[in-house]
Amino acid sequence: NNPDDGHSRTVLKARVQLPANNHAGYIYSDVLTSHFALHVGSRERGIKFFLDTSLGTGAGTSDNVNVQVFGGDLNAEPEENGIRTLQETCTSRNDCYMDTFLSVDPTTLPFGGLTFPTCNPVKRIDYLFVRNVTNSGQFAKVTNHWLIGIYPADTTSGSVEVDVDGSVHVNDPYRREGLGMLDEDSLLWASDHFGVVADIVIESKEKC
Repeated sequence: NNPDDGHSRTVLKARVQLPANNHAGYIYSDVLTSHFALHVGSRERGIKFFLDTSLGTGAGTSDNVNVQVFGGDLNAEPEENGIRTLQETCTSRNDCYMDTFLSVDPTTLPFGGLTFPTCNPVKRIDYLFVRNVTNSGQFAKVTNHWLIGIYPADTTSGSVEVDVDGSVHVNDPYRREGLGMLDEDSLLWASDHFGVVADIVIESKEKC
């Protein structure tokens, strides 16, 4: 009930059933998403609610979930308290939420992995997190992380160059410094945010 955030915020969850490679039957993953508030106080309450809800889901409960994947536009940069809380709140040392961005060298990503705004990226506020539920014996391994939607409409290929500090390169044909999505010379983009994609392999390991 914050006057600075007039939206109702929800968490959506889908249960995914996957065939188990090493034995008969299935393994299960919960895929969750949310859009956190612009106001920092509302955002931190949303993160607390999310953790209170999601950490009670996993092996050893009636849900019997092996791995959780959580992603969305969280409106918070990595150094914010809420994001650190999300990554540091665990029921054991193995089941914190891990940012898939940390699995790659950020210098290999367009704009160093920044996700917003599409026309002139300056922030990383869109995430995918993976949480292992250790009692299940199934562990998620992130093998890749990348961005989609980095090119405007009718443009499917090209070279997006960025400077060392992540700013728009002088040779980028789609952007200029200071460009806004409402400017007349802004092109048509799929979204005002880049999409975040990750490859995740679920495998069996002994518990740590």
